[in-house]
Parts: sequence; structure tokens; C-alpha cells
Amino acid sequence: MNLRNTRHIIIKNTKGSFLVPTHSYIEQTGNVVKVKFTFDKNLSSPEFEYVIADNEDGYIRMVTSKGIGFNSGSLFDQLFVWFDFIIKN
Repeated sequence: MNLRNTRHIIIKNTKGSFLVPTHSYIEQTGNVVKVKFTFDKNLSSPEFEYVIADNEDGYIRMVTSKGIGFNSGSLFDQLFVWFDFIIKN
């Protein structure tokens, strides 16, 4: 398994916490990196289907498929570490 493309993360919702297979799709243009994180459809949160993370504005920004931005919480922390790993490798 390539850690750049696939990992398992914990998603918390009202039903509990779930270890979910997650995949990344990377697009890079110059210094801007955009990563689309998708989640296993059987276990993913009903609030969103995917998260897009980018560094377009000079900082890490994350937005769900519903257009809701977020910059804290356990999901942000897990995806931030992964995004940072992708940028450095």
C-alpha cells in the first residue's frame, strides 16, 4: 500500500467512530497542490462524500463536498498530516 495514495483514517459521527479506507487524488500546478480525499462509500459520513485540501492561498485549506470549510478537529488533523506528507514527498 502506497501511503501517498491510500490510508485509513478515523471518522467520527453521531453513530460512533469508524476506521475508514481513504484515497487521495493529487493535482499539482507549480507550487499549488490540490488533494481530493475520498472515503469508502459504505462507511463514510453522510454529511459529505469527499474533502478537497489545497495550499493555494499560502495555507492549508479544506472544504467538504458540501462546500463547508473547516480548519480544526480530528478529521482536519488527520488529513493535514497526510497532506503534509504528500507535499514533502
